[in-house]
Amino acid sequence: MRRFGLLLACLLLALPGCLRRTGPDPVEMAHLIRELDSPDWRVSTRAAERLMLMGPAAEPAVPALIRQLGPGGPRQMQNLAAANALARIGPRAALPALAEAIGGKDPDIAYGAIWTLGMYGRAARAARPAILTALEDPRLQSVADRVLRVIDGEK
Repeated sequence: MRRFGLLLACLLLALPGCLRRTGPDPVEMAHLIRELDSPDWRVSTRAAERLMLMGPAAEPAVPALIRQLGPGGPRQMQNLAAANALARIGPRAALPALAEAIGGKDPDIAYGAIWTLGMYGRAARAARPAILTALEDPRLQSVADRVLRVIDGEK
C-alpha cells in the first residue's frame, strides 16, 4: 500500500509538467528533420514515421518532408513515409508548401506532392490551380489527372 501511495505521489507531481508541454520538443524535432536527410533509408523512414505520429505538431518538418517525396524506386519507403507524415500533419499546414512544390524544378518531388495532395481529398481543392499546371508536363499528367478526380469528388 505504501508503494502505491509513493507511485501516486510521483505521478501527481509529474502531471503539471506533462500538461504544460504543448508540442514536440524542439531538440527532438531538429534531430528528426536531420535524420530525414540520412543516406540510410531505414533512418529517414523511421524519422518520417515518428513525425507522422506527431500529427499537426510536426508542421516545422513540412519542407524537409517535401524534399523526401518522389514516385518510387529505391527510395519508395522513404517517399511513402514522408507522404503519410504530410497527410497526418494536415492540409492547413502542408497544402501551401505542397502546391508550391508542384511548380518546382524537381519532377520527382512534384509527383510526390501531387500524390500527397490526393490523400487530402476535397480538402486539397485550394491546390487545384497548381495541379492543373502539372497536366502540361507529360511526367506528371497521369498522377495530376487522378488527383484532380479525387479532389473533385469523382471516383
